[in-house]
Amino acid sequence: LPTADLVKACVDGRTGQVLTADRPLRARTWQAADPDQARALRQALVEMATSGGLKTDLTCEGYVPSEALGRLVDLRDVTSTFPGDRTPAKACDRDHRLPYPLGATSEQNLQNTSRRWHRAKHTGWHTSLLDDGTIRWTSPSHGVYHRKPQRTVPPAIPDGTTLPPINDTG
Repeated sequence: LPTADLVKACVDGRTGQVLTADRPLRARTWQAADPDQARALRQALVEMATSGGLKTDLTCEGYVPSEALGRLVDLRDVTSTFPGDRTPAKACDRDHRLPYPLGATSEQNLQNTSRRWHRAKHTGWHTSLLDDGTIRWTSPSHGVYHRKPQRTVPPAIPDGTTLPPINDTG
């Protein structure tokens, strides 16, 4: 597709859902804060576009998330979800907020947490997801800390770049 025919798409930092604009947007106006994150998002968007669509529920039956669910959580969280912890998502544990099997292996119940803060949850720390996507961490002494959702945008794609058609499965 020529860049003029691309549709604006982004990942909602609160829900992890891929969103699109209702009108075409020139790709060169896209900007990405982090090149690695941008490349991962672009690859995920291309894979979704060429695989016949976007699954909206990636919940898994077992403890370990699927590759697609893990990638979605990584793209959504960007870093560890503990406030101030900048550990990249790819170096974090994918932590169940409500321990498995009481809590599902789902987008709503998973978060990226550095090993340090994942272990802290086993010493009385608790997390909860607020309606706006903020993660509330509560300490054993009832101190409350918030981590606002990250915002992820697609990468800049140079003019003249040809991407596969949306309905191309090959």
